[in-house]
Amino acid sequence: MIPCENDADEVPAPSEEPPVVGARVPKVSLHVPGLTVL
Repeated sequence: MIPCENDADEVPAPSEEPPVVGARVPKVSLHVPGLTVL
């Protein structure tokens, strides 16, 4: 029962991480070029 719960917790965790990282990557990329141009 314990391993089953751990698996369920690990599934949603990684799924939420990709979207957050992806949204942060484009934001940082836009900010980097913006500062360089200025």
